[in-house]
Parts: sequence; structure tokens; C-alpha cells
Amino acid sequence: MSPKYTLTYTEIPGFLSQIQLSEHYKLYEGYYNQTQTIPALINGISQTPAVSNVRGMQKTLQYALSGRELHELYFASMKTEASSVDDVSAEFKALVETSFGSWDVFVSDLKAIAKTCRGWYRLELDPKNRVLYHNVGDFHDEGSTAGFALVGALDMYDHAYFFDYQTNKGEYIEQWLKHLDWSMISARI
Repeated sequence: MSPKYTLTYTEIPGFLSQIQLSEHYKLYEGYYNQTQTIPALINGISQTPAVSNVRGMQKTLQYALSGRELHELYFASMKTEASSVDDVSAEFKALVETSFGSWDVFVSDLKAIAKTCRGWYRLELDPKNRVLYHNVGDFHDEGSTAGFALVGALDMYDHAYFFDYQTNKGEYIEQWLKHLDWSMISARI
């Protein structure tokens, strides 16, 4: 089983407070715990009369696994100090320019698209064509494109920002971009 992700920070000054992070991390722990317990309930289900429960348990597992992975990428991709576009690799910048035309269009579109999310903003890579795409999903287990690689994820559920930003999604997105570990994101392509 996958080990539980451990936060390496208690707050991100200028971005996320200790209360925001600790409450958000508790939700992640719930998804993680489900990924540890549900497989044992599903394994061997065909040998019991309760086969009708398998669909619901399988959907819950899929939701929890996606929630775990998205939260781990989200938490791991943030820095406690401000980041810089200078941290972006030349390869990633070239891929952004090929995919979106320019860095400015990429960032502008990311902000606009993320604001529309009720769940997750995802940056995905089409590995066959080497093109990046913005993507959204209202739930953990929807929105990913089959065969694409997840490069970045921004949690846009209210629980991710409401303590610190209330309904100001735009400022939350701005601060996320300023604290994003671009070297880590660049390495995922």
C-alpha cells in the first residue's frame, strides 16, 4: 500500500494559513484511509452474497484513490517561499509555448479555467502528441483524460481556500501560482 503523504510545512506564509492547511490535510487523510480499508472489503466479494455492494465500494475506492493522488500532488507541488518563472525548465517552457502559444496565454487561460472549477483544475500532458491541456473536474474521479499524464493539480473545492480567501478564488489562484514549485512541475513532463 502507498505510504501516507506527510506535509513538510505547517503553513505557507502569504498563501495558506496553518488552520487552512491542517483542516485540508484532515480531508486528505480521510481519502488515504479509505484507500487502505476498501480494497480488503472488495477482494473476494464475488464469493459472498453481497455482490450488489461491489459497485458502490468500487466507485468509493476510485473516488478515494483519485482524491489521495490529487491531494498528494497538490500538497507536494507548493513551496513555502515564493517561486519564480525562472524555476521553469527550458523544456517545460517550450512545451507550454507549443501547446498554448505563449507563457502569458498559458497562465491567463489557467486562471480563467481554474476559476470555473468546482473541484479540480488539472494540467495534463498528452504523451503521444507532447501537448499540454488544461482540464477540469467537479469530482476527484472525473475530468482526467484517458492516457494523459497528470502534470499539475489545483484543488478548487471550497475547503482548499475558504478559511483564507472566502469566495475570492482569483486571489487564491494568484497565490498558488506564486508558491508553485515549478521545478517539480517541470520534472513531470
